[in-house]
Amino acid sequence: MAVLHVTNGAAVAADLRSLGEVLTWDDVLHEGPVPALDPAALREVRARFLADAGLTDLAQARARLTVRDERLDAVDFSTRIVLWFEDDLYDQLQLLQILDRLAASAESRRSRPAGPVELVRLARGPRSFLRDRLAAARPLGEGEHELARRLWAAFTSTDPLQVQEAWLAGTPGLPDVAPALGRLLEEHPATTDGLARTERQILAALADGPLPPAALFAAATTQEERPFLGDATLWWRAARLTPLVRRTDQGVFALTSDGARVFAGEADAAALLAPFDRWVGGVHHTGAPAVRWDPATRRLHR
Repeated sequence: MAVLHVTNGAAVAADLRSLGEVLTWDDVLHEGPVPALDPAALREVRARFLADAGLTDLAQARARLTVRDERLDAVDFSTRIVLWFEDDLYDQLQLLQILDRLAASAESRRSRPAGPVELVRLARGPRSFLRDRLAAARPLGEGEHELARRLWAAFTSTDPLQVQEAWLAGTPGLPDVAPALGRLLEEHPATTDGLARTERQILAALADGPLPPAALFAAATTQEERPFLGDATLWWRAARLTPLVRRTDQGVFALTSDGARVFAGEADAAALLAPFDRWVGGVHHTGAPAVRWDPATRRLHR
């Protein structure tokens, strides 16, 4: 039986190619718009976002996402699909999208999901003994596919409370998804300062003085229980924090006086980051945020 290994990006793919064909998902789904659209329309939205964020160019993004989607859609019953993903937000959102796509493809063919489909929890750090991990891959059944479809629908919904409800209910069939959804909720503007958790970590890293990009990335991401941010994504987030953060001609990031006020809880970022514009999955925050994350109660509030 042919085997298709699916994973998050190029770094892991290099290790997996010794085991066979590898497909990389390559999308930072925790950033930018992820509305509930058909695959082709969503692919265009994501390609434009990745290009606008400076993470790639538009033609390359379109081509890469199209090839990726078409390869996954082409799998049939003669292909064993092995999903290799870490336990963090970046990976778990990709996992949900892939399982949703497999289930949707099967539905359109009026058959069960192509496969068998198996999941390997990818270890952080050195990736040795891959064949042993492959032998211990966990088969995923109809229940996991249905759960993934519900969770993906919640993530792409315009109602942020759907993700909160899914997080509170737990995801026993896909146990690493629930902590990832909890981390996602922290990306909504907070009741205390209007900041997402990632933004607050950036301000905290700069509170003691300016930092070059590499040092800012290290300081801001060391606070993560399950690190998921790439360096280019973190720098893009920092650049979007003007006028709370500025970047000098030498490329160093520094906190402004407005940024210091927000970090001290004396001002609201949603009022200073005008026009306020932030996506969290299918939720688009513009103007005064209609919902906020309360760090004290760990719940969203309208």
